[in-house]
Amino acid sequence: MRSNIKHKTLGGLRRVAILLLVVWTVVSLVTLLIELVPGDPAVAVLGEQATAEQFAQFREKHGLDRPPFFFWFPEDTNGKRHFRWYGVNNRYTDYWRGLLHGDLGLSFRNDRPVVELIFERYPATIELAIAALLIAVAILATLMCVLFCALLELFQDVRQMRDALAILDRPAPIDIGRAAGTAPSAYGLPPQLDAAKGALLLFLSDKCSTCRVLAATIGGSMAAGLWIVVEASSPHAAELFVENYGLAQGIEDHRVIIDPAGTIAGQLRLNTTPVAYRMRKRVLAKQDRDRLAGQRKKQTAAV
Repeated sequence: MRSNIKHKTLGGLRRVAILLLVVWTVVSLVTLLIELVPGDPAVAVLGEQATAEQFAQFREKHGLDRPPFFFWFPEDTNGKRHFRWYGVNNRYTDYWRGLLHGDLGLSFRNDRPVVELIFERYPATIELAIAALLIAVAILATLMCVLFCALLELFQDVRQMRDALAILDRPAPIDIGRAAGTAPSAYGLPPQLDAAKGALLLFLSDKCSTCRVLAATIGGSMAAGLWIVVEASSPHAAELFVENYGLAQGIEDHRVIIDPAGTIAGQLRLNTTPVAYRMRKRVLAKQDRDRLAGQRKKQTAAV
């Protein structure tokens, strides 16, 4: 708890320090750029028709007759610049002193305090910012609505195509032919299955994304009665698949079988993955052909 509070406190202090550094950098750069830009504020405000006395009074009133920084490179009588140190007696130091006291100086144009001018125009600035924000939110919401409707329409079109092509992810009956009703060990499955009263054989492949999702869901906690056959491009790929999805314990229990060449599935006529097949009464279960035929007739009539 204390460590968390300390971490948050240090983070807040770090942000404040960064903020102060940014403010100091911006003020310093702006002041430097103003001094480097050619021209005289007194001439820009009073105009070239003003007298030399008026220019001098203007510069004295606004502190423009003082050095801009701690040091500068003023021109001498011969027009050459040389380095000169002024110390704290400069406009930059005066500006920071006034800033810390809430005094931003006087406007060159109307001699009014800059703070008053800012607060005078601040409500209009807030109104403009809020209006711009509302417009931006409205435009973004409209674009998001259009995008969502387009995605929804696309999803419906894709689903209609999948319905028409009959490729929806739904369970389908599988006929294993002559293998039905025979012992599992006759097709390369572990002999322990011959003694199992009921079991579920799950065939997975390392090339199938749905298989990877199923393997990740199963993880290291295989349900009782579940046996997994892993097909892969090579024994090494099958071992990586088993290791990545926490199925190594099943190897030790002989409930995970590695079949790189797909021999077991080929003998059972299971040529796709993922496939799950149920064992009943110690043999591979037979299909109920009459029931399946009735389902096909109903589907045909519905179409």
